Amino acid sequence: MRKWLNKLCGLRTRQGQTTAEYAIIVALVAVSSIAVILIFGDRIRALFATEEAQLAGDETATQSDHDVGDSADAVGGGMLDE
Repeated sequence: MRKWLNKLCGLRTRQGQTTAEYAIIVALVAVSSIAVILIFGDRIRALFATEEAQLAGDETATQSDHDVGDSADAVGGGMLDE
């Protein structure tokens, strides 16, 4: 009965998200990804450079060898130093 009534009145139940909602989600993910890369990009590159040097056999490689300076510490808060 309910199915027939919905068909008669033109009411449809909403199933799933619409294309506009998916576009908003994709835009938010893209913007947040870009923000993270801009904020932490230099620190992440420095960490990978240190690991790369250690894997290549340079036992003396440390984070300070590839540090990006005080500006990254101010922005990132030094969170990746742990």
